[in-house]
Amino acid sequence: MSIKKASLIISLSLVATFCGAFENYKDAMDAARKATLAKKYSDAQKAYNEALKFATRPVDKYQVISRQAELYRTQRNFAQGEKLLQQIVNDSTMPANLKASACLTLAKFKESQKKFEEAVEAYQKSLQFVKDGLLAFEAYNKSATLLVRLKEYAFQSTSGSR
Repeated sequence: MSIKKASLIISLSLVATFCGAFENYKDAMDAARKATLAKKYSDAQKAYNEALKFATRPVDKYQVISRQAELYRTQRNFAQGEKLLQQIVNDSTMPANLKASACLTLAKFKESQKKFEEAVEAYQKSLQFVKDGLLAFEAYNKSATLLVRLKEYAFQSTSGSR
């Protein structure tokens, strides 16, 4: 496929985004993914907002919101992304595993900002929703690793000041 043809296809899908001409969840999500790949972030957000209107199952709603949050992270707008992830955690219709997953993603947001204490809190909060399985293992493992790093840093800071 030529570059010209690929650009035309992406442009046409973006036009659909502007018009809100989506017939279903999948079409809106596909348009959002294409806009994201083209680094047309505002178009991607619009398509995700349309997809959210079609999201009937909690898992679909989770996917839209978590991808929106990731889009904000890509743009280094951590506050907006974190707000969306918190929305998942506070949603009474979300199953526990999706709430735990949102907490894990929130913790990764905090880590990428070097807010390690807040990351540990988010990892530990995920354990309110899951007690075992892969999500719990990840939360235990990551929070323990960060706690060790924080203690090592504190030790180095105090011993280096002598």
